[in-house]
Amino acid sequence: MEIVNEDHLHLELDVFEKDIAQVKERQQISYAVPALGNTVFEGEVNIIGKEFNTRNKTVRIHGHLEKVRPKFIKDLFIEAKIWLTDQTVEAVPEKAIIKDGASSYVYVANDQQGGDEVKFENCGSWPASPTKVSPP
Repeated sequence: MEIVNEDHLHLELDVFEKDIAQVKERQQISYAVPALGNTVFEGEVNIIGKEFNTRNKTVRIHGHLEKVRPKFIKDLFIEAKIWLTDQTVEAVPEKAIIKDGASSYVYVANDQQGGDEVKFENCGSWPASPTKVSPP
């Protein structure tokens, strides 16, 4: 089988049972096709399926794609995120969190010298101190 007309393509996403109550029509979808690179494309939730897949505990979501989209190849795997809100928050990558037993820490710069980057050097007095963090 081949894709003949790319004018009206859709995303078919399987959403786990525990997450389906949070998904609403018109929410934004960000997706990438790992086999074709790491460019992120946009879409929108159009239809929330009415059938529950008991084998893998999911509900199928149908998404419409924005105009800019990758060159699709049938049945390629995609990675997608459905945005539940349009709120933004300050966050750090998970790799930046230092775990020590049940506690978690991040380093917070005490004296920023301009710019977005703090240089950490192995000297007696670091320009940062560990700050304990806890999940919300």
